[in-house]
Amino acid sequence: MTRRKEEAPAASTAQGLGFPNLNVGDCAPLPMSAQALKVIEGEHKAMEFLGRLRAQQADAHELGVIVSMLYGPTLRGFCSVLVKALEVCHG
Repeated sequence: MTRRKEEAPAASTAQGLGFPNLNVGDCAPLPMSAQALKVIEGEHKAMEFLGRLRAQQADAHELGVIVSMLYGPTLRGFCSVLVKALEVCHG
């Protein structure tokens, strides 16, 4: 018997934020609200990085490490803040 979507067991949450833990084989996209929260998470990571960079407490190596761990909406949020910061500096 095939389960319907609404009959699926409840997923556990990641870091208490209400995001389902996705298995490697789970290709279901995140709901729009979860995607928006991931974008905001990426934006915050970028602002924190830029603060450390301005205080000379971060470098290109750290940037590479951070970016290598991000993907999807979180990466898009992170990159959007960096692009805006670069536009301000070189605009």
